[in-house]
Amino acid sequence: MKKNLAASIIVIFLLTLPILSFAKTAISDQELETLSAEAGVTLDFSAPTYTAGSVSGSVMVTNFAPTLFAWGDSDGFGSTYTGLGWVGATNITMGAASNIIMYNAMTLDVGSSGTATKLNVGLPSILIHPVETNVTLRVAPSDYVNDLYVLGSLYNDKFALIVNPSGVGSITISNHADNTQGLEMALSNFYLAIPSEEIDISWGDAGYGFDCAPEYRSATTTGGAANVTLAYGSAGYFGFRNYQHGDYGASNAPMLISMSGSANIDVGSSGTQTSMNIVLPTTTINPTRVHIYAPLVMSTAKELPGTQIVGILDVRGFSTRMTGSMQVYAH
Repeated sequence: MKKNLAASIIVIFLLTLPILSFAKTAISDQELETLSAEAGVTLDFSAPTYTAGSVSGSVMVTNFAPTLFAWGDSDGFGSTYTGLGWVGATNITMGAASNIIMYNAMTLDVGSSGTATKLNVGLPSILIHPVETNVTLRVAPSDYVNDLYVLGSLYNDKFALIVNPSGVGSITISNHADNTQGLEMALSNFYLAIPSEEIDISWGDAGYGFDCAPEYRSATTTGGAANVTLAYGSAGYFGFRNYQHGDYGASNAPMLISMSGSANIDVGSSGTQTSMNIVLPTTTINPTRVHIYAPLVMSTAKELPGTQIVGILDVRGFSTRMTGSMQVYAH
């Protein structure tokens, strides 16, 4: 779930960049005298034009979900996945109440060292509030990822996320040092805050489920067992119903996630399979204590109706740190 959350945050933030307009403010002669020779642009979203709870900003984004979003890498990665690869999301839908509010300030600077050019983004604070979200995640050897290599389907009834709540975080973006394609990000003072509110969230196979392992099939048919299910071929979902989190005794205390260091994303194809390689930043969940409480549910529908409850998850007082890398691909 954390992996999908991180990927969704990156995609949503990148989608907001093209829609920003540059506000022009007159500068006095006295102010001009104090400016250095450095170039760069600042986008100020601090005017309290739009408000949601305790958040106020000057830019609100609605209807921000495309039907398809894809990210490609022409030279792949490693020694196996050396061909063109794409990762993306399709069948994206969100409810009409979904919105993004941007506040505080954003800075953009581009510089070169002589051998490499990088973009430094001083992040604004961003409240992302999708409602009734449906996304199908895929990888593929072409940018038309609509019918290939389905990873699975993500659903939630509502969600809230604040990117850079303190307003001081930044990301430096570039390709790889050897000038091959791939996204490299250096994160500084980067935090995500997730308010505590009951949500339903599920992950599923919307198409064919799975067949039982050959060993299980052989043992049950040889033994002549009755009423044995050998395949689960219809759509299936699992997830949390009424998921919530918060500090001990605190109402609506947010989960705070810190990310630092470097993160890389590459996609490549071997000719028969497409894979995404993710190098994770150092990720710490809550510098204090967090309490997660939610029933784990299996269901035939993404909204998790029915009574097939596996059990209730109750996790308290952890501050988990995660580093490393992973590859993500379809069966």
